[in-house]
Amino acid sequence: MNSPQPQKNASGNFSWEWIPTAEFSLPSGTLQTTFKTRLMSFLHHRTPSEKMDELLKPESLEFLSTYMLDRLVPPVDLKTEALSLDPALMPWCEGQHKKVILILNVPHSGNGEILKYWAAEHGFRIIDPPSPSALLSSDDSWFEQFDNNDPCWVLPELEKCWLRHETGLYLIRNFFRRLFSGMLGFGVVGCGSWAWSFFSHALSVSAPVSLVAKPFDSEKLETWLSALASGKNRLPVRFRQADNGRQVLSAPPKDTSDDENKKEQSPFLRDLAAFCYGIPGVALAYWRSSLRAEPDGLDLEKGDAQAAADYSTVWVKPWMNVEKSGLPQKLERNHAFVLHSLLLHDALDMDTLSKLLPLRQHNFGQTMYDLSDNGLIESSEDQWRVSAKGYPVVRRFLKTEGFLPDDFK
Repeated sequence: MNSPQPQKNASGNFSWEWIPTAEFSLPSGTLQTTFKTRLMSFLHHRTPSEKMDELLKPESLEFLSTYMLDRLVPPVDLKTEALSLDPALMPWCEGQHKKVILILNVPHSGNGEILKYWAAEHGFRIIDPPSPSALLSSDDSWFEQFDNNDPCWVLPELEKCWLRHETGLYLIRNFFRRLFSGMLGFGVVGCGSWAWSFFSHALSVSAPVSLVAKPFDSEKLETWLSALASGKNRLPVRFRQADNGRQVLSAPPKDTSDDENKKEQSPFLRDLAAFCYGIPGVALAYWRSSLRAEPDGLDLEKGDAQAAADYSTVWVKPWMNVEKSGLPQKLERNHAFVLHSLLLHDALDMDTLSKLLPLRQHNFGQTMYDLSDNGLIESSEDQWRVSAKGYPVVRRFLKTEGFLPDDFK
């Protein structure tokens, strides 16, 4: 099998880099800010949100319109990152001694979606997860997807192939038994990092080879966010911190204005990377919420050619003033059960989630409302998951409560 040469994406290089999980290392923030932001995010439910903007200057800054936000921070096209997996996976697929290889998907990292696109790009057989109802029965028909002569299969979402329920472990136990005995042939397994941590500890399984995307540090974030902002639009925009004018993203090459404020770059991206564990989807959510504009700033909707010829400033709130997701005022064990279940399975519908929890219907509904009202969980197509902005505080909360986290500490 001849593998195609990896193609570069719009920014000139792949943003996702794949490394052995043993080489995973979290980005670090500035010592003082990292301590303060983690403490403030955990105690945010005791801090009135109105105080978050007191230090923001100039006071007249406004939220960006949705149109402008989508041009400066467009949705990420993960399909362009599919071939970033080629250097890691194609030699393995074409090798003589094929074994199972694991791709870990940290919440909101995009790793699972990239693996799906990679499998489709190469025409590999994609194994779909069973339905939730099938997981609650002892039905082996799901394994029929493995019974053909394709050289390699890809199972992108192993976290959707089990339920933490008395009968919901049947299929996953059977899967690992068949997988490690060689009955399923060779393939690529993608799995949520929280689910894999559970499998490792509760079922004593391990993968001979496992990969994860390298976390985005401040330098990677700067390159990535700059590419997103300039992308198709080539907009003459500079990003500066609102309270001191320092550059947050490196200034455009021809921008010579206000050299004094450009001498020292803002530590915003360094603290953002540390707070978000280097997860691109989480960092992107906080980046979007931090951007502001002056009332008379450049209006991209008007298509003002003359204004577009000059550099326009997008103001970035100081990191300490960016509103972080907070925990409910009255925390109960029920909140932790729901959050942990969602992270173990990536996403669940309400009916399935309720079957996994020892909660009465009234308590379950109130718990879901509390978490949703605080922005910690969100729903899409009837599937509930921990939100991108909520993930950092949820992870820290569950760890303090003694729940088993993923292994990326």
